[in-house]
Amino acid sequence: MIEKKGNMFDSGADILLVTTNATLKGDGSLVMGRGAARECTTRFPGCQFDFGKCVNYYQLSKPVDPDYGILLLPNYVSLNGKDHIVLGIFQVKRFWGEKASLRLMAKSAEMLYRLAVKEWKDYKIALNFPGIGNGGRYKAEVWPLVHDLPDNVELWTL
Repeated sequence: MIEKKGNMFDSGADILLVTTNATLKGDGSLVMGRGAARECTTRFPGCQFDFGKCVNYYQLSKPVDPDYGILLLPNYVSLNGKDHIVLGIFQVKRFWGEKASLRLMAKSAEMLYRLAVKEWKDYKIALNFPGIGNGGRYKAEVWPLVHDLPDNVELWTL
């Protein structure tokens, strides 16, 4: 894992992951109103609806374990119409207004580790540092969950 400062959306990563929750609005979209999640909806309009469908489908298909960990939208097109990228969400909490869950972040980080060393080993992955912004956690609390991620994963802070 490599720590970076700046805007992860300008990183040139193959896979962009933003931290999110599992709260769906009445229109079916995923709540993505702050931080990197909000930036994602600005750069990739409509992604909140696509992610909402993914979360809803996951929760309906796995009612025993509603926590998705990581979900992806392959081949998403940015505002400039030229950049094709894989967008993903990294779950840090269930409800948008609560504090980030260390248990959920550990699950998501474990999924990311497995994906990054196997299926995504040839790809650069960018993720905003989980839980430390609107998640209300301290970096020291989250560090033990993410410090072993492989070097194709970049954790970004502004």
